[in-house]
Amino acid sequence: MHGSTALLEAVKNGNDVAMEILLENGAELCMSESLAASVLCQTVFDGDIVLLKRLLRAGIEVNAADYDKRTAAHIAVAEKSVAVLRVLASHGADLSLADRWGNTPWNDIKDPETKKLFKDSVSRRKR
Repeated sequence: MHGSTALLEAVKNGNDVAMEILLENGAELCMSESLAASVLCQTVFDGDIVLLKRLLRAGIEVNAADYDKRTAAHIAVAEKSVAVLRVLASHGADLSLADRWGNTPWNDIKDPETKKLFKDSVSRRKR
């Protein structure tokens, strides 16, 4: 990948030891918001929770938005990925961020049971 950092390479290749050493020494991903959004959205679309957790541990901006102001949370909801949305929410994903059409991840959750699951999950986190 052009313009990649050692930290991003460690994250992508699953080298947790190198990732932790780099983080302990102040390494950063050094990504623009659009690149961060692209990487996060693709990871969420792929359902790769392990990579998602590594990216979040490395400091990627969980609420990074693409050109349509869609975030990884928008993609997780569209893909009906409860597990991925839980990970994002536990790392501070804002489910009230609107895309350019005014849709939020929270409003896009159509299934009442899924909405209840997230509502319960959020209320447990606040305790």
